[in-house]
Amino acid sequence: MKITIAEIGEDLENMEVLTAEFSSARSPEISFDGLTMVFSGQKEDGDPWQIWTMNLETHEIIQVTESRANCTDPTWLPNGSIAYSKLVTDEKSLKYHALFTIGTDGCCEERITFQPHEDINASLLHDGRILVASKKVYPEEGQYKYLALRPD
Repeated sequence: MKITIAEIGEDLENMEVLTAEFSSARSPEISFDGLTMVFSGQKEDGDPWQIWTMNLETHEIIQVTESRANCTDPTWLPNGSIAYSKLVTDEKSLKYHALFTIGTDGCCEERITFQPHEDINASLLHDGRILVASKKVYPEEGQYKYLALRPD
């Protein structure tokens, strides 16, 4: 899958691929000012998913996360930072996605969920809270539930 853009009303022949240099890209979200897009992408097949930003005027792409684990489902926060899901392994060797925040320059990554749950598909609510799909993975697997969290 590639991220594309086309003017409203144009046909698919005029569509521009914004992530042509990526093997795969997903979960695009436009910043509040409309100037920047955040997305998760893989440069090469088999690479871990990382978080990237793109200036929509210049198409300059900047890698935000540099992790050996998959980082997916980015969403903009009101302060201009990014929330996303990252695959973690805990002390019991359980693997699941936890929610993190990070600055657009890759600074100050902070984990904000700590329960043994699969926290994915983050999106921002109008009041500044993060809506996330969360599924318990320990001690037994549960069903997905939606949680509304404060980013702090």
